[in-house]
Amino acid sequence: FNANPVSAAAGTAALTVIAESDACERASRVAAALRDAVNAVLEQENVPWAMYGTYSGVHTFLNPRGVALRPGTFDPTVFGMAELKTQPKELANKLRVALLVHGVDVNGRIGGFVSATHTAHDVTHTAEAFRESVRMLRREGELGG
Repeated sequence: FNANPVSAAAGTAALTVIAESDACERASRVAAALRDAVNAVLEQENVPWAMYGTYSGVHTFLNPRGVALRPGTFDPTVFGMAELKTQPKELANKLRVALLVHGVDVNGRIGGFVSATHTAHDVTHTAEAFRESVRMLRREGELGG
């Protein structure tokens, strides 16, 4: 913003909040709860995908090779970076649209970052949106069975 004083003031205020509060820790806790909740849904729905990440990041592994995995015990370190980042594009697009239909917006890689303003309600809502989205994709024949 070319040294805009309002942008600089906003940046300074944001850095002050980060330095003087538990905002980062709160975001990380909510992200961990989100990863656990979505993985529980994927387990319950018998979908071999997983949500993983660190700190406030969340990423969804859509398992392009269809390897046997349990979302609740998913270990991304056993996969190479290329495989973790490979998304079946059409499936990822359909999942994103299904999530949007259920009130959740994620980036095109089916992930993103959680902020300190996200709440337990947001976690519950997002997990249920994943449940309904998976069911929608299954009805459309995208997941088999």
